[in-house]
Amino acid sequence: MRFASDLLGEPSSLSLVSSKVQGKVSKAVRFSQTVTGSLDGPKDTVTRIYLEYWGSGAGKAGNAEFWLFLDTPAGRYEYLATASLASVTPAQDGSVVYGFTGSYELTTAPAADEASMPHDGSITLDLSFWADGTSLYRTGMELVESTG
Repeated sequence: MRFASDLLGEPSSLSLVSSKVQGKVSKAVRFSQTVTGSLDGPKDTVTRIYLEYWGSGAGKAGNAEFWLFLDTPAGRYEYLATASLASVTPAQDGSVVYGFTGSYELTTAPAADEASMPHDGSITLDLSFWADGTSLYRTGMELVESTG
């Protein structure tokens, strides 16, 4: 899992805790994954990332929901996000990439809230399914903070 944020610096690779795919991409599929890790960039900002996302897709329709927890020395930041299926891109080898776009928002912050942490904005999730359509081989997420 690749995770990136415009406010948190370097993209990070997270470790897979659990992954589940039910159904098949070419028909109807449900998915869920849990990942955790730390940022590759400055260690004094975020000490641990925990992310759960789940959703479904059927044809060109689908949605995803997210829980994101960012642990910092000041405490835990908790986020909720939702996204809709924006693209379905088949490759010549039979694999398929689902692209979800949506928004995230901060729901809980420590008393000493830091301005450099994400608060709300857009979220993208790319899920790459193997050609058999029943399992994931790559995922990527990006947060982009609102500018106004």
